[in-house]
Amino acid sequence: MLESEQAALQGPRLYCDRAGRIWLTFRHKVEHATSWSRPWQVESDQMPMMAGYKVYWNTYVTYYDGDIWAPAPNGQLWVLWHTDNRDDSQVQYPRQNQVMSCVRPLT
Repeated sequence: MLESEQAALQGPRLYCDRAGRIWLTFRHKVEHATSWSRPWQVESDQMPMMAGYKVYWNTYVTYYDGDIWAPAPNGQLWVLWHTDNRDDSQVQYPRQNQVMSCVRPLT
């Protein structure tokens, strides 16, 4: 992670599992500039498009094995994410909630 992005880290939490491993979770905020208009609104000089940031949170998980913070277990990366399928042009309107997942090998 770039040093300039480290200011956007939030919510570090430590956990201990039954095997005695110490787990760390934290979130990283990612902002994406976007603009939109309301469906009933026509863009003009008097009524410009709205602009703002779409915000995403990436959550990271690792554990301490006694010497180092471990990479993903078993050489796999497990990814889970939520989406409400908002369109970039109408960010104020959620569409449909979904939870997605996948498992990717790191090699």
